[in-house]
Amino acid sequence: MIQEVRMMYNKKFGCNDINILVNSNSKKVIEDLIDKYDNYYCDNTGDIDYIINYIVGEPTKEVKKYLDCERGDNSYNYITGNEKELTVYLPEYNSFKESFAKRIFTTTFVKMFQEKGYVILHGACAVKNNKGIVIAGDPGAGKTTLLVKLLKNGYSYVANDRIAIKEQNNDIIVCGVPFSMGIMLEDAKEIIDNPKEKFSYIEEIDKVFIDTKDISKTFNVDVTNKAILHSIILCHYDLLLSDIKLEKLDNPLKEISSSLMLKSAIPRQKSYLHDIIGLGTNSPDFLNSVESWNLIQGQTNTEKIVEEIDDVVLSKRRKYGKN
Repeated sequence: MIQEVRMMYNKKFGCNDINILVNSNSKKVIEDLIDKYDNYYCDNTGDIDYIINYIVGEPTKEVKKYLDCERGDNSYNYITGNEKELTVYLPEYNSFKESFAKRIFTTTFVKMFQEKGYVILHGACAVKNNKGIVIAGDPGAGKTTLLVKLLKNGYSYVANDRIAIKEQNNDIIVCGVPFSMGIMLEDAKEIIDNPKEKFSYIEEIDKVFIDTKDISKTFNVDVTNKAILHSIILCHYDLLLSDIKLEKLDNPLKEISSSLMLKSAIPRQKSYLHDIIGLGTNSPDFLNSVESWNLIQGQTNTEKIVEEIDDVVLSKRRKYGKN
């Protein structure tokens, strides 16, 4: 029998057609989630799709189904649930538990996107003139670098790292997942004073991580949780190239297939969410209808790259073709 815990605090979060209600017996848990995500996941007028309960306190033995914790934490958290509701027991609430609660929150949103027919892509998204551009590519291909260039030149931020994409009402909608934006330290120094002191820094990979809630102030841009997809850009680097190559793609789904995520959309240590909630299999075939481009970045300056994207991709002037 599961112990009864009075839930005194709650908050509903939403993005497009996804709504999650969060309950807790701790006001601090709700306040921390509001601080991180309320300005981003604020489309909360629809029906509730899922519930997350955060209980600060030990569970009874009967509910110890899954054990998980953050790296460096010396105590486990206990997770149980089903396709309608997830319950997370936090033996105490400290910085480790706060981080864990946020990761459960974001990964549960990813699961709900999958359940509602979205495909998950490893990539980024920016928007200008109501036209969303998805940036895809292999690790190290320059996705985040291109995203930063666009943000510095009139684009608004949608997401980085994980995006959810779905056909809806004759449009293709891109929704963001509020994972932090990871930027190489040297690149961050070009746009941010003392980035190591202002943001989370992981020395092993030499990256700083900027929370979604800090993107607007850091880059002086608007932030939105979704956009109508206009184009896909597949990034590559060629530092021997003195200019830029922009080529039309005939079969974008084939080209970006390695960036599509199913089980891997959830971090491996939280794969138990697939068991609890389920795993939808959504067809990405609609992505072949999206105008897509192969972008090879050489030593071209930022202004030239953004100018070409504005002129060719957004305006659909076909200056470039396949070689």
